[in-house]
Amino acid sequence: MGYQNEKTPAGETTGVNGVSDGDDLNHRQHATVNCGGGKAQSAAERLFENGGENLLDAGLRAADRGWKIFPCKSDKTPLVQWSQAATTDPVTIAVWAKRWPGALWGRALPQDVVVVDLDMKHGKNGIREFEKLQSCNPEQFDAPRVATATGGLHIYTDAAGCDFKNTTDKIAPGVDTKTGGGYEQEEQTQQSEKPWLKPGEQLLIRRMGKGIPTPVAFLVDGLFHEIGTGTIVSKYLGGKTFVAMALVASVSTGRPFAGRSVLRQGAVLWLAAEGEREVDKRVRAAVTALGCDPDQQPIYVQIASVPKLLADKGEANVMAIVNQVRRAAKAEFDLPLVLVVIDTMIKSAGYKKSENDAVEVNNMIRVMENISIRAKCFVLALDHMGKNEELGARGSSDKPSSFDVYIELKSNGGGGANIPCHQGKGRKG
Repeated sequence: MGYQNEKTPAGETTGVNGVSDGDDLNHRQHATVNCGGGKAQSAAERLFENGGENLLDAGLRAADRGWKIFPCKSDKTPLVQWSQAATTDPVTIAVWAKRWPGALWGRALPQDVVVVDLDMKHGKNGIREFEKLQSCNPEQFDAPRVATATGGLHIYTDAAGCDFKNTTDKIAPGVDTKTGGGYEQEEQTQQSEKPWLKPGEQLLIRRMGKGIPTPVAFLVDGLFHEIGTGTIVSKYLGGKTFVAMALVASVSTGRPFAGRSVLRQGAVLWLAAEGEREVDKRVRAAVTALGCDPDQQPIYVQIASVPKLLADKGEANVMAIVNQVRRAAKAEFDLPLVLVVIDTMIKSAGYKKSENDAVEVNNMIRVMENISIRAKCFVLALDHMGKNEELGARGSSDKPSSFDVYIELKSNGGGGANIPCHQGKGRKG
């Protein structure tokens, strides 16, 4: 039987920028971490440090880090008077390990340590609430963090002179805090429940039906995801920009798009690598057509030329623009960035060879995916149709299968256009 302990460097220093709360102490704030159970945390989703071969070894290693620990039942209940008994004493830890061989270790949090627990279960979205509070996603927050089994995060920081309390959903739904006067259970992988897992080995698989991923969330119901990539393809003057601007107007105002509900209203960044002089006029017209004031919408356009995404530091340069929009949208509208539009794919890519090269096209899409994940938004590229409409987007034939959403605009012969969605990974129905 082996154990793995979560990496939780208590001495790291950073600010939490106002995530403090003055509510009464809740002396039972903690997380369940019994791997193999329904609330287990996958080892592949955690940071590791100094695993143990058994309960005693794991406890001694935790004590060596200076963590005061105590034994807990699997239902989170302490087996001792934890506030007085928590210790780093190896003799006491050995006695506990012998008396309760099936226990889990809990850690008593000192006054200078704050754990921000972002919960993603029971309908809560703590990560999104954190983004609203901090104007950045957790990956950009300068503090150690650990993923949880349900898709949430534990962020470890210090109190920075603030009077933090243990809270549950007090700051925002799904945003909890744990600090001195509370405890959390240490991350431990019980090897006896997976005897085929080697000591210290990360768990990289799950059995079908166990630990099912969170269902895909949508920006526009059943069409565009909250996080993902897509493209709208048409011939020159075929309507792709018009449709994209209608989407921008709907997302920024919260009005329906093509008869579908907008499920996540927010800010939009339009990266105009071509037609930049027409963007303001056309987007304003689209917003006005919805009966909204174009001067009161969280829609942003870059000032300088769009960085080539495949160039050295291309992704970083685009992310600098993206992050500035996120801060501006939070400050000016208290809204997150939900959509980035790239107009057009070929103008923004900076292909070293050509758009016919499948490797380069997939590299471009991968950069879009990275931006989408880092910014927690959908990234949409506008692209040109080939000479033969039946073949879809020009260039590499990998495009339709590589995007999460692939949409073609084709003339219906009556002065309008059909908008078939040829692919939508994770679509409803």
